[in-house]
Amino acid sequence: MNTVAHTLRVDSMTREDGMSVSKEAMHEAGHAVVACVLGFTVTRIDIIPREVPNAGGELGRAGAEIDMPTVSSIAGKGESSVREVLAVLYAGIASERIVDPDSRIEENCDVSDGDRALEYAATAIFPLVLKNGHYVMEVNPDRLKSFLSQSEDFATDLVKKHQKAIVALATLLQVEKELNGDEIEDCIASFLSQDDCHDL
Repeated sequence: MNTVAHTLRVDSMTREDGMSVSKEAMHEAGHAVVACVLGFTVTRIDIIPREVPNAGGELGRAGAEIDMPTVSSIAGKGESSVREVLAVLYAGIASERIVDPDSRIEENCDVSDGDRALEYAATAIFPLVLKNGHYVMEVNPDRLKSFLSQSEDFATDLVKKHQKAIVALATLLQVEKELNGDEIEDCIASFLSQDDCHDL
């Protein structure tokens, strides 16, 4: 099981009913809804503050536990093997943009969605080849950049399509701070048709 973890942020949006929903709740809800729509199992999401390892007491982390393939399991299998995984990773930032249209992926952080998307995409698209007794990955930067951009667009389209479910889940997460898989499914099921998702 892969855990997607993020540094907590305090920016928020105010819904029509006056309730404030944080960018972090939107982010985690986006991961969860898109994962569910694409058929991945989501076992938990949270916005519980806790210490960041090796960061000297820095702000806490939030995360989503989603059963996705490992990076090594998609090695050399091509773009189609990783498209939906990238959509789940990019769905967090795409959902934040509902609150803050200027949100960007924090690509310089080792645990960021951008870094993970890059690792998944490069591993899937560019197989290791043996050169001078060492395995190397020959990456075509233009192809990789184009594929990552297409994947982010795919995630953005899914987020727009399922925005009501994401906002509803983020609102519940904002109140409860942690939700298990059953609570996630119960919250979003009424917003998603059977055609929208694999296993709800």
